[in-house]
Amino acid sequence: MNSLIWEGKSWSISPPPDKETVEEIKSALECSTGFASVLAKRGGFRWSNLIDPDRSSFHDPASLPDIDRAVSRVLDAVRSKERIYIHGDFDVDGLTAASVLFLGLQPLCSNGSLKVEVGVWDYERLNTYVADPTGYVPGGEMFQGIVADHQDRVNLIAYLRMLSDDPVPLP
Repeated sequence: MNSLIWEGKSWSISPPPDKETVEEIKSALECSTGFASVLAKRGGFRWSNLIDPDRSSFHDPASLPDIDRAVSRVLDAVRSKERIYIHGDFDVDGLTAASVLFLGLQPLCSNGSLKVEVGVWDYERLNTYVADPTGYVPGGEMFQGIVADHQDRVNLIAYLRMLSDDPVPLP
């Protein structure tokens, strides 16, 4: 599928995790299929490293693509006292990442220039954001009106819902 945001870029949905690995994880941890699927998808046969990681296996953050551009942009925003918006998904890594970033930036930012939001993207929030990202995050340098047409947004959200193993009921 072609990106709606970046011209010339595309993305694809990865295949589901290996069923045997999911069953192995479910049995070993006595956990749900959903949790086992996430571990299998993220770690494959090395799933146990996700539960009890060896610090030597951590990735060097400096190796992330475009990290130098991202750091430069954040530092520019701090210097010019721009508002910085941090959003973390309502899961462990989302909460942790948002907290770490907030605590790291807080001493550098003037009072009130950091906005943190952690939560689940429901249909209303997603619709509002996709229609007008800059209106959703005032002062943010985001693309405006990514999907301006209401029916196109309905179709996009319905498509995203189709990809979920456990979709939230429609309003």
